[in-house]
Amino acid sequence: MDHQNEWQETPEKKSGFLFLPSYFEALRGLPPSDRHAILDAMIFYAFEDQQPRMNPRRMSVFLVVRANIDASRERYRRMSANGRKGGRPRKERASEARPAECGDTIFELCDKLSYHLPE
Repeated sequence: MDHQNEWQETPEKKSGFLFLPSYFEALRGLPPSDRHAILDAMIFYAFEDQQPRMNPRRMSVFLVVRANIDASRERYRRMSANGRKGGRPRKERASEARPAECGDTIFELCDKLSYHLPE
């Protein structure tokens, strides 16, 4: 069966997730059976939104990863929504940019910021 034809990306499902080096570090010291179970749980959660049922040791590692997958998913949704709205507004041109306060010299601005220029 060709699984690639079954997958369609939607706003709820995306075609990938970020596998961070910290995930690798957390998994590398575990026995292979635990590592494989947690990797499966990560993949099924990221792509199918399936909540795993695992022993407490495995679940503790998965819960840390799940928080990052959820944050990544939310960031993706926000960015997708903004893209449908046309993206972020254009930056002002230099000629249209407003100075901090008209008439302030560099010395007055430095005083306001408590920054002292070298003499």
